[in-house]
Amino acid sequence: MKKFFAIILFAVLFNPAFAQIEENMYQTDHMLKSENTGNLTFELDNLSFFKNNEWKGNFAKGYTLPGIWLQPKFTYQPLENIKLEVGAHGLFYWGAGETAHVRPFIRAQVELLKGFNVVMGSIYGASNHKYNNALYNTELNLTADPQMGIQLLYDSERFSADGWVDWNNYIFPGDDEQEIFYAGVSTKGWVTNKDSKFQMNIPIQVVFRHQGGEIDSVRAGIQTWFNAGTGISGSYQVSTTKFFRKIRAEVMGFYFKQCAGEVLPVETGYGVNAWVAAEMKMLQVKAGYWWGKDFVSILGSPFFSCVSSCDPGFVYQSPSMLYAHVEFNKNFGKICSVGAEVDAFYHLSSKGNYIYSSALPEPQKSACSIAFGVYIRLNPSFLLKKFK
Repeated sequence: MKKFFAIILFAVLFNPAFAQIEENMYQTDHMLKSENTGNLTFELDNLSFFKNNEWKGNFAKGYTLPGIWLQPKFTYQPLENIKLEVGAHGLFYWGAGETAHVRPFIRAQVELLKGFNVVMGSIYGASNHKYNNALYNTELNLTADPQMGIQLLYDSERFSADGWVDWNNYIFPGDDEQEIFYAGVSTKGWVTNKDSKFQMNIPIQVVFRHQGGEIDSVRAGIQTWFNAGTGISGSYQVSTTKFFRKIRAEVMGFYFKQCAGEVLPVETGYGVNAWVAAEMKMLQVKAGYWWGKDFVSILGSPFFSCVSSCDPGFVYQSPSMLYAHVEFNKNFGKICSVGAEVDAFYHLSSKGNYIYSSALPEPQKSACSIAFGVYIRLNPSFLLKKFK
């Protein structure tokens, strides 16, 4: 416990620098701009990363992620409301020899009505959905393939919505594997005006995972998992020019249900996540608390789930933790962003049960997990031709 609060104190007192690693490193602006009409451009988007996880306890084993993902693509916007992107997405880990993971990147986007976009192919996925960390592990921005499927996006003054389907595994008739897809909805309804100093919104977030179908040759049955969360989120703009910029806070409740299948040892569960953050010029400090009861996060960090990823037969009864996050982020023009972050997770002691054996459960003592990462995102764009 002393170690956990020492990290928070150090971050507040000694870090020199408003930062948004998730926004600058992981997210992509989906708005179509009229000034790009007729432009054919080449874009070289890439993110270099080094992430080290020193995990303690029985939730997960630690590991290191050193690598880069590279996304070269051609973009053409023939009309003000239509855009087409074609390229590739490659993931490379340092020290893995010549091994590379490459996938096609194809995105078609049409703005049917003002603020309403339809996207097919490589959707605006991952952190673009703006899920709470209890539902989405931001580390997937580094390691996962671009989500591919269909997406509906809506933006207005008081409401935004993101509905999506990510077809993770497609099969043909008779294949000896099952189809897998993820789907979700992420919305925000603003109680206050977006341009006011004090802002308040109500998020509603849903994630599905479905595995199985009618045309495969596997007798494994259907598996369907469901996550949902809602609560209240607010912020206060202290200044736009001074060192101290903004205070943010959020409280959300979450629900889990295993709708079909018996793969997971729990059927339903729930949890609560609360955090507060202070944003400075180039720095963000965040502290929060998590408590869950039989909750499993489909796409989230293993720290938000009751089932151990080290030992799937071990289930925590009511896991809880305190956590802190410190990040530094600086932009160099519009094409480069550099960031660094440190995370501390203090797992409070919790009882557990072995589901698949008669072994006596070992007491889970308090433990502190630490992670740190360094990132550079470069996204230069070159105009090749402007068509009239």
